Amino acid sequence: MGKNLLERQTPTRNVFYFLEAPAASCLVVDALVWITPLIQNADDWFWQYEEDRNAFGSFVAHVWDNHWAAVKENPPALEGYKNLIAKLAAHQNPVALEISSRMAGGR
Repeated sequence: MGKNLLERQTPTRNVFYFLEAPAASCLVVDALVWITPLIQNADDWFWQYEEDRNAFGSFVAHVWDNHWAAVKENPPALEGYKNLIAKLAAHQNPVALEISSRMAGGR
């Protein structure tokens, strides 16, 4: 059987962690556009590991706290962000549920 199944998600998780680094701040809005097809087409297997969902949740919190104004001004990035939030919220990720609630409140 070979490799640990968790290894499949590690590169994706690491990309999200990288995007939280100060050196990557100029990439965050574009990255939300780039990941939109990945998020939209991801099957249930993509979301099965809590460690991955937590990394994605950490990223959406980072975006909310540090890049929200820029994301709101970029419709494709906003779509990617909303897709990521919706998928995470569907998996009961607490960060995504909180941000989703804030977004609905108009902040």
